[in-house]
Amino acid sequence: MIRFFQQQNSTLKILLTVIIGAFILILVVTLVPGMGMADWTGGGAKAGVLATVDGRPIATVDVQRAADMAMRQNKIPEQYKAMVMPRVIDQLVTENALLDRANRIGLQVTDQELQAELRTGPLGQALFPNGQYIGDEKYMDFVDSRFRLSVERFQELLKEQLLMEKLQAVVSGPATVSDAEVQQAYAKQNEKVKFAYAFFSTPELEKTIKPTDSELRAFYNQNKAQYVNSIPEKRKLKFAVIDPAKASADISVTPQEVQSYYDSHKQQFQIPERVKVSHILISPKPGPDGKPNDAAAKAKADDILKQIKAGGNFAELAEKNSDDPGSAKQGGSLGFITKGMTVPEFEKAAFALNPGQVSDVVHSSFGYHIIRSDGKEPAHAQSFDEVKAQIEPMLLKQKRAQAASSYVDKIQADVKSEGFDKAAAKFGLNVQSTDPISATDTIPAIGASPEFMQAAFSAEKNTAEVARTAQGYAIVEALDIKPPATPSFEEAKSRVEQEFKSQKASQLLQQKSQELADRAKADKNLQQAAKQTGATYKTSDFVGASDQVPDIGAMSGPAGAVFTLAAGQVSAPASTGNLAFVMQLTDKKSPSAEDFAKAKNQIRAGLLGQKRNQSFALFAAEVRAKLEKDGKIKFNKDE
Repeated sequence: MIRFFQQQNSTLKILLTVIIGAFILILVVTLVPGMGMADWTGGGAKAGVLATVDGRPIATVDVQRAADMAMRQNKIPEQYKAMVMPRVIDQLVTENALLDRANRIGLQVTDQELQAELRTGPLGQALFPNGQYIGDEKYMDFVDSRFRLSVERFQELLKEQLLMEKLQAVVSGPATVSDAEVQQAYAKQNEKVKFAYAFFSTPELEKTIKPTDSELRAFYNQNKAQYVNSIPEKRKLKFAVIDPAKASADISVTPQEVQSYYDSHKQQFQIPERVKVSHILISPKPGPDGKPNDAAAKAKADDILKQIKAGGNFAELAEKNSDDPGSAKQGGSLGFITKGMTVPEFEKAAFALNPGQVSDVVHSSFGYHIIRSDGKEPAHAQSFDEVKAQIEPMLLKQKRAQAASSYVDKIQADVKSEGFDKAAAKFGLNVQSTDPISATDTIPAIGASPEFMQAAFSAEKNTAEVARTAQGYAIVEALDIKPPATPSFEEAKSRVEQEFKSQKASQLLQQKSQELADRAKADKNLQQAAKQTGATYKTSDFVGASDQVPDIGAMSGPAGAVFTLAAGQVSAPASTGNLAFVMQLTDKKSPSAEDFAKAKNQIRAGLLGQKRNQSFALFAAEVRAKLEKDGKIKFNKDE
């Protein structure tokens, strides 16, 4: 496998959570008041650096790349980038404040831990299918296509993620959950209620609103600021699609080039000493108190080892018992491993075994292992014949990429020196044009391409630009530009009418739902109050906290207030979407003690996870606040 961490650097990494998960940002932003809003009063950073955290730079290019990746993966339109950027910057600041604290208290992640994560973590099946490493070239392609990163950057980011998890374990480890909390949470999740509900909807109320022209005109004048430049800028464009593949269609790799690469990269094809192993992993499970039951796991591993020594089938026992899902399906096989790929305890035992030999029970951070050696190979160099089939496609890919890049560079140079038309004619490009379009429109021949549209709408009139598209590149030039405009009342009348009705209906929704609640509470009869006010009246079946009810939606939302009511009691008005409703409880069923006994361990584990996340979020806020107070978080206003 590619050598891990051959060179370290202190450059700030792009958004960790775009790759692994957004748990840090989500916790901080949702649980800590005031987080998510950066203070841009600092300064003093050099060009290309947006902020520093205790001297650690956050590069502008990294923030841009992180924002682009987040928007791409979450399908956020380009026009919202200005809203995404502050959140991305703020997250990077918080992450680096936490990494700074982790380093200060001496936490580290070893290369062995990183490699274990790659093998057994979420990406293990992709990188080690059936326990076999996919190879360096496929590994590089996987990281590039999935994350658009170099292998070194990807591994560095993953190492930081593991460091963050270690920090969270240290900070949140002391959290506990009481029996009373478990009981209360179970009751809340499993209690069943039956109730009546009555509601009004905004669309139905809008039908009753008939505004006059004078009312609409007055509304337009009162809210004129929101209509300013609401007709977007439109541009008539001409463009020509560039196909870089044309420049590389005839590219080939000669046998001499393959041989030359092998001769100058022999170190790359050195195979270290390796062993082929299978294992059975028994991981501690949570006991009645929610803590891992280490003794039970050890006892189970000891029993399985006895069965193997008595002639039991290793593969069958692995498939039946192993807690490593990736290898269990393969009879426990992990394939070949080299030193540094697994945790130290596992490695020491595996390399000490002779082929066919089974280890004693080995304890590691993952649990208890029983290891069998399936083969052993000394360190050796792969021959040219063994690796030439790997080298040729890699060189071909490189040469084609270079040829394509050179082709685009030549077109770009000609566009700048000779203009759109001459460059397009010289390279035989098909020139097309559009009707006037806005920046949010899509050109069929180009497809969804924010970078292309950004170039098209930022360039001056009759100035050609070469821009990246979803499929490659294109030349684009604005032939005509119609600036944003403010519509007259007549032009905006339909929009004005809809917004007038929407505003009035929202006010009416609040008034009528409150009247409904007041009448129902006074008479203790929701059905009668619904008839008097014109609300729609319905009843539910028995439902729990995770169920859905027609019209009012999930019981985990505003409708969940019904669980706090006594029989016959009427709720306050609640709303969801375009609906406002009032509820009256008619019946309630509590869960049985027997069901609680079966589920309490799972409930406890879930509550413990929530508490740990909450405590880590508060810790993150405190760490950042301390650095801000000490003036160690600085933002570059110029940048």
